[in-house]
Amino acid sequence: MSNNFIIKNKKDFINGILTPISNLSDTCILKLNSNKLSSTLASTDATIVLNCFTAIEYDGEETVINIPDVKKFSRLLQCLPKNEVTLKLGSNVITYNDGDYKFSFYLLEDGILKQPSLNVDKLKDINFDTTFTVSDKKLSALLKGSMFTTESSKLYFYCEGGKVFGELGDRNKHNCNQFSCEIANQFNGNSIDKAIPISYDSFKLLVFTNPEIIFSINNELGIVVCKISKENTTLIYVISSLIN
Repeated sequence: MSNNFIIKNKKDFINGILTPISNLSDTCILKLNSNKLSSTLASTDATIVLNCFTAIEYDGEETVINIPDVKKFSRLLQCLPKNEVTLKLGSNVITYNDGDYKFSFYLLEDGILKQPSLNVDKLKDINFDTTFTVSDKKLSALLKGSMFTTESSKLYFYCEGGKVFGELGDRNKHNCNQFSCEIANQFNGNSIDKAIPISYDSFKLLVFTNPEIIFSINNELGIVVCKISKENTTLIYVISSLIN
């Protein structure tokens, strides 16, 4: 027995879900119910956990599908000329047939892929010390500084004069180039007086699909959460901070 799985906007699904997933992992588990597709996965070094979800149409019972190669699945969808795609989910296979195009994409058996232990619902219960919103333009200005700080591996967040700054560099190294700029002119909660460092290489794996990114920081747990929402799709990145 097969069930229909309808992607209303193929381009948005690829850019908003599959590309962010493929930046972190070659494989993934997608969870389907009648109106939502979601996935939770970690980067290879486990410094980032991503929870993403988007609106879909699915006429079967809640299930999971185990994608063996996210980039291949993305390229396969890109081959289709239509932007609205109706896939059929069978026993360990996804098929497509619109009369002109056909494919079969085989899935992994259940139990082979593992999901990270993060309970995303518990994020709602966390009290964050500091929250702020960063525009993609200001973030882009900060990241351009990486051309001057090629030997650095850290991105710091700190507050100064009521504003939030981002800094590329490594404060534990002598004679290490540094570049910093304002990324938010206000924040909610506590000032970040002691800079919060995260891995810059990990941060580069994030995909920003919206002009505004909401950052939330919990000092006690040592996590930075980035939330990006666009229309019916949401990405929530949980990043482990480094030890100062």
